[in-house]
Amino acid sequence: MTHVRRHLFFDFGNTLVDSDAAAGAARRAVTVRAASGSGIEPTANELHTRSEHAWVAAAEKVDRDYYAPLGDGPIDSQLAAELVIAAYSRHLLAAFGSELTSSAVRTLSDAYLQELALSTALLPGVGEALAELSSAGFRMGIISDNMVEYVEPPLRHLGLADHFEPVIISGREGPGVIKPNPEIFRRALRAANCEASNAVMIGDNLECDIAGARTCGMRAVWFNRAADIQASDQEPYAIVDDLRELPDLLI
Repeated sequence: MTHVRRHLFFDFGNTLVDSDAAAGAARRAVTVRAASGSGIEPTANELHTRSEHAWVAAAEKVDRDYYAPLGDGPIDSQLAAELVIAAYSRHLLAAFGSELTSSAVRTLSDAYLQELALSTALLPGVGEALAELSSAGFRMGIISDNMVEYVEPPLRHLGLADHFEPVIISGREGPGVIKPNPEIFRRALRAANCEASNAVMIGDNLECDIAGARTCGMRAVWFNRAADIQASDQEPYAIVDDLRELPDLLI
């Protein structure tokens, strides 16, 4: 069997794209939408406060109702994300006195995902790095811990859907197949027809991205975007704070 000799796997959120900024923009957009349908005209500060309270309340509800009863059981990242978004939509509608119908919750949840995709942007230097790595002959894939809707629509919006193969998303792979579980990395390697020794993982999380990849025999580059100093027993192959450093490191 012929194996791909050079394959790079990227984490998606906060490695290729600024997921935190996109989520913030999406929350602001749907909060304005929820307020406009209620007849209330809150100030910008009130909009922000109600939105953040709704988001925190949603996270707390899912922690209590999903994660706590689950214990050490396998996490279904697709379900968990869907529960958070639905709970956020319900809390946000309630914050503006709107009727809490299943249709209203679904409509607002869909609007959140649409706004998230439209608000997702590449981090600085990512486009240049990907172009240079592609020109150098690297094949590139994605290994992401997320729901499918957090990854594929933004990739299409950015015009990058055809640039990555495979795209392995924990929300599609099933409960428990989530970083740092080596199984998600093994599935990516099999899908790419690539041996671990010929692959490199690039991600921003030491425990999930770096530890999981190293367990499978892959080299791993830590994208230390914030120049953090973290106590960890993980030893990445290399550390970069800008993905434009990757071509010089890998070519």
